[in-house]
Amino acid sequence: MQAAKATRSFPTISPFRLFVGLYVAAFALLVQQGHESEALRTFRYSLMFLALAFVTNKLTTGESAERPRLGNLPWIQFALIGAAIFFTGLVSSHLGSEDDTHFDAIGSIYSVGCWQYFVEVCAVFVGLRLLGLARTDLGLRKWIRGGTWIAAIWIATAIGFLTSDMLFGVIAPLEALRQVLLNVFRNGFSEEFLFRGVLLSRLRAVVNDDWALFTQAILFGVWHYGADVRASEGNALVTACFMITVQAVFGYALGYLALRTRSIAIGAAFHAIADATDII
Repeated sequence: MQAAKATRSFPTISPFRLFVGLYVAAFALLVQQGHESEALRTFRYSLMFLALAFVTNKLTTGESAERPRLGNLPWIQFALIGAAIFFTGLVSSHLGSEDDTHFDAIGSIYSVGCWQYFVEVCAVFVGLRLLGLARTDLGLRKWIRGGTWIAAIWIATAIGFLTSDMLFGVIAPLEALRQVLLNVFRNGFSEEFLFRGVLLSRLRAVVNDDWALFTQAILFGVWHYGADVRASEGNALVTACFMITVQAVFGYALGYLALRTRSIAIGAAFHAIADATDII
């Protein structure tokens, strides 16, 4: 009798463990590259999101969100989303700056969010609707019952950091208000709609939730290349570390929030306020 051939089983890793591994590696590299203070700051930042995710988990039922429809012409859907991510990321890399005096006419449009909002929201929304997708397939739905408590906790956290910044003179009250109002369009809703709305939704239609969450978080980090390469003064390795420890962590946390609450609304409000603070 012929002996049965032994089958080799390959170890598998969950997307969450892979993400944690990438974070630990990026953290260690930041320390090795002499960025100990930035590494420690990103660690505190990650602990904040871990606490918020824990509370969100406890306040939601844990039932899987309804699987979105794949819809018509999925490759065109992904091409449209990919084009929006590529071109807005490219513009951000060349024009993004905290100093508006260096902006030309195009840069000024970018700075108030008109460019991003038109591409990331208007163009993508119209294009995907023409392909037959419903608003609910794009993350545009009310949050689940009990989501009000979650919204209050996330938004209160962001307001708390912003209030602290104002009390310690990091940002003036009027400038804080200006930044929040700008961020409603420039960062808050437009980025949440593109990444935690349409991208996460389309990924969930073809892969499981864990991989969809991981993929959109990594792409969100890569999308911030322009900001991170300036922060790292052109150091490619440090840039990659910042993309993982800062923006990808942010994207993972808000993606988790969107999955648990079935909505991007809470994340959009948190994003608009958080980007005006000195959290990061």
